[in-house]
Amino acid sequence: MDTRLLALAASLNLGDGGFNDKEAPLSTPWATNWKVKTLTEMLPLLFEPATSSHVTNSRGSYGLKHTAEHLLRDYAPELTSLHGCWVGNGELILAMAYCGFHSYDQRGPNAYYHLKDKRRGMMNKGGKAKQLAEETETRVKELLRSKVAEQSSA
Repeated sequence: MDTRLLALAASLNLGDGGFNDKEAPLSTPWATNWKVKTLTEMLPLLFEPATSSHVTNSRGSYGLKHTAEHLLRDYAPELTSLHGCWVGNGELILAMAYCGFHSYDQRGPNAYYHLKDKRRGMMNKGGKAKQLAEETETRVKELLRSKVAEQSSA
Protein backbone atom coordinates (compact mmCIF):
# COMPACT_ATOMS: atom_id res chain seq x y z
CA MET A 1 0.00 0.00 0.00
CA ASP A 2 2.75 2.46 0.95
CA THR A 3 4.55 2.02 -2.36
CA ARG A 4 1.38 2.66 -4.35
CA LEU A 5 0.46 5.72 -2.25
CA LEU A 6 3.92 7.23 -2.72
CA ALA A 7 3.85 6.55 -6.47
CA LEU A 8 0.37 8.10 -6.80
CA ALA A 9 1.43 11.19 -4.84
CA ALA A 10 4.46 11.64 -7.10
CA SER A 11 2.54 11.04 -10.33
CA LEU A 12 -0.19 13.51 -9.33
CA ASN A 13 2.37 16.08 -8.12
CA LEU A 14 0.67 16.18 -4.72
CA GLY A 15 1.80 17.57 -1.41
CA ASP A 16 -0.27 17.36 1.74
CA GLY A 17 -1.82 20.73 0.84
CA GLY A 18 -2.96 19.64 -2.62
CA PHE A 19 -1.69 19.80 -6.18
CA ASN A 20 1.70 21.43 -6.73
CA ASP A 21 2.17 22.06 -3.00
CA LYS A 22 5.82 23.05 -2.57
CA GLU A 23 5.71 23.75 1.18
CA ALA A 24 7.20 21.35 3.70
CA PRO A 25 4.64 18.73 4.72
CA LEU A 26 2.99 19.09 8.12
CA SER A 27 3.48 15.38 8.74
CA THR A 28 6.24 13.19 7.42
CA PRO A 29 5.70 10.91 5.62
CA TRP A 30 2.36 12.53 4.85
CA ALA A 31 1.41 10.21 1.94
CA THR A 32 1.50 7.04 4.02
CA ASN A 33 0.22 8.28 7.38
CA TRP A 34 -2.72 6.85 9.34
CA LYS A 35 -5.16 9.48 8.01
CA VAL A 36 -4.54 8.65 4.35
CA LYS A 37 -4.86 4.94 5.07
CA THR A 38 -8.05 5.47 7.09
CA LEU A 39 -9.48 7.66 4.31
CA THR A 40 -8.85 4.87 1.78
CA GLU A 41 -11.18 2.69 3.83
CA MET A 42 -13.72 5.38 4.71
CA LEU A 43 -14.28 7.16 1.38
CA PRO A 44 -15.75 4.13 -0.47
CA LEU A 45 -18.23 3.74 2.41
CA LEU A 46 -19.36 7.35 1.97
CA PHE A 47 -19.31 7.87 -1.78
CA GLU A 48 -19.59 6.22 -5.15
CA PRO A 49 -19.08 7.75 -8.59
CA ALA A 50 -22.18 9.62 -9.73
CA THR A 51 -23.89 8.38 -12.85
CA SER A 52 -24.65 11.95 -13.95
CA SER A 53 -22.54 15.07 -13.99
CA HIS A 54 -25.38 17.20 -12.57
CA VAL A 55 -24.11 20.10 -10.49
CA THR A 56 -25.63 18.65 -7.29
CA ASN A 57 -23.24 15.72 -7.62
CA SER A 58 -20.16 17.96 -7.72
CA ARG A 59 -17.90 17.90 -4.68
CA GLY A 60 -14.56 19.61 -4.23
CA SER A 61 -11.65 18.09 -2.36
CA TYR A 62 -11.57 20.99 0.10
CA GLY A 63 -15.17 20.36 1.16
CA LEU A 64 -14.60 16.60 1.26
CA LYS A 65 -11.64 17.05 3.57
CA HIS A 66 -13.88 18.95 5.97
CA THR A 67 -16.41 16.11 5.85
CA ALA A 68 -13.63 13.68 6.80
CA GLU A 69 -12.45 15.96 9.62
CA HIS A 70 -15.97 16.13 11.09
CA LEU A 71 -16.35 12.35 10.99
CA LEU A 72 -12.96 11.85 12.64
CA ARG A 73 -13.86 14.34 15.39
CA ASP A 74 -17.29 12.76 15.92
CA TYR A 75 -16.35 9.08 15.91
CA ALA A 76 -12.63 8.94 16.70
CA PRO A 77 -11.85 11.85 19.02
CA GLU A 78 -9.15 9.77 20.72
CA LEU A 79 -7.23 9.56 17.44
CA THR A 80 -7.65 13.19 16.61
CA SER A 81 -6.41 14.24 20.05
CA LEU A 82 -3.27 12.13 19.48
CA HIS A 83 -2.63 13.02 15.85
CA GLY A 84 -4.73 16.12 15.19
CA CYS A 85 -7.98 16.19 13.27
CA TRP A 86 -6.67 18.23 10.35
CA VAL A 87 -6.89 16.39 7.05
CA GLY A 88 -4.75 17.80 4.28
CA ASN A 89 -6.32 18.55 0.93
CA GLY A 90 -3.56 16.45 -0.65
CA GLU A 91 -4.24 13.60 1.78
CA LEU A 92 -7.87 13.59 0.69
CA ILE A 93 -7.03 13.77 -3.04
CA LEU A 94 -4.47 10.99 -2.68
CA ALA A 95 -6.96 8.72 -0.87
CA MET A 96 -9.60 9.45 -3.55
CA ALA A 97 -7.13 8.49 -6.30
CA TYR A 98 -6.12 5.34 -4.43
CA CYS A 99 -9.81 4.35 -4.22
CA GLY A 100 -10.29 4.90 -7.95
CA PHE A 101 -12.28 8.13 -7.79
CA HIS A 102 -11.31 10.26 -10.76
CA SER A 103 -11.61 14.04 -10.67
CA TYR A 104 -13.28 15.82 -13.56
CA ASP A 105 -11.41 19.07 -12.90
CA GLN A 106 -8.39 20.44 -11.09
CA ARG A 107 -8.11 24.09 -10.12
CA GLY A 108 -5.32 25.36 -7.94
CA PRO A 109 -4.67 22.86 -5.16
CA ASN A 110 -8.17 21.31 -5.44
CA ALA A 111 -9.78 18.43 -7.30
CA TYR A 112 -13.47 18.17 -8.22
CA TYR A 113 -15.49 14.97 -8.37
CA HIS A 114 -18.95 13.85 -9.44
CA LEU A 115 -20.06 11.77 -6.47
CA LYS A 116 -23.13 10.15 -5.05
CA ASP A 117 -23.15 10.78 -1.30
CA LYS A 118 -24.57 7.69 0.39
CA ARG A 119 -25.58 9.77 3.42
CA ARG A 120 -27.65 12.20 1.37
CA GLY A 121 -31.00 10.83 2.59
CA MET A 122 -30.17 11.27 6.28
CA MET A 123 -32.74 14.04 6.73
CA ASN A 124 -35.54 12.07 5.02
CA LYS A 125 -38.40 10.83 7.18
CA GLY A 126 -38.08 7.30 5.81
CA GLY A 127 -37.54 5.23 2.69
CA LYS A 128 -34.58 3.60 1.00
CA ALA A 129 -32.42 6.74 0.93
CA LYS A 130 -32.85 7.21 4.69
CA GLN A 131 -32.03 3.54 5.32
CA LEU A 132 -28.89 3.72 3.12
CA ALA A 133 -27.79 6.92 4.89
CA GLU A 134 -28.21 5.36 8.32
CA GLU A 135 -26.41 2.15 7.30
CA THR A 136 -23.56 4.20 5.83
CA GLU A 137 -23.24 6.28 8.98
CA THR A 138 -23.14 3.12 11.08
CA ARG A 139 -20.43 1.55 8.89
CA VAL A 140 -18.30 4.70 9.06
CA LYS A 141 -18.70 4.87 12.83
CA GLU A 142 -17.74 1.19 13.19
CA LEU A 143 -14.68 1.67 10.97
CA LEU A 144 -13.46 4.67 12.94
CA ARG A 145 -14.12 3.01 16.30
CA SER A 146 -12.09 -0.01 15.09
CA LYS A 147 -9.22 2.39 14.30
CA VAL A 148 -9.41 3.71 17.86
CA ALA A 149 -9.33 0.12 19.18
CA GLU A 150 -6.28 -0.66 16.99
CA GLN A 151 -4.47 2.40 18.28
CA SER A 152 -5.33 1.52 21.89
CA SER A 153 -3.97 -2.00 21.57
CA ALA A 154 -0.76 -0.90 19.81
